[in-house]
Amino acid sequence: MFLRGNEGFTYVEQLIGLFILTTLAILLPNLLQLIDLKTGSNHLDTVTFLNHVANEARGAELIVWNDNRLDIYEEGSVISYELRTHKRIQRYRDGKGVVIMSEGVETFLCNRENAGLACKVVLESGKTYERSFWTAKSMVQTAS
Repeated sequence: MFLRGNEGFTYVEQLIGLFILTTLAILLPNLLQLIDLKTGSNHLDTVTFLNHVANEARGAELIVWNDNRLDIYEEGSVISYELRTHKRIQRYRDGKGVVIMSEGVETFLCNRENAGLACKVVLESGKTYERSFWTAKSMVQTAS
């Protein structure tokens, strides 16, 4: 751009600079998110998944762990979380409505712990997340 003596930048030059800064400010969060996806970080998905299960387990009548599947029985319906072949944990309600809860999952295990259930999720990146769940209404069963 051209400087004219000591007058400074022209209005057009300031608008171009503002446009470039605005474009960078808009694109930066998307670029950071893209970089995070490439590194295989599913931290937020996994934490959200475990919090979601904890909420549903609180009001459950019964919680059953069977192989790679967690069934939560509440008010006449069954909510299932299952580790599928594409390393995804998927949620079903009464066998319908597939919702992907977490991706890049290597293992999904649950074990009985006192009056509750302790679940462990290991991601492909090696990160491990654990959470315990309790239901106020009934005992937890594990079928193996």
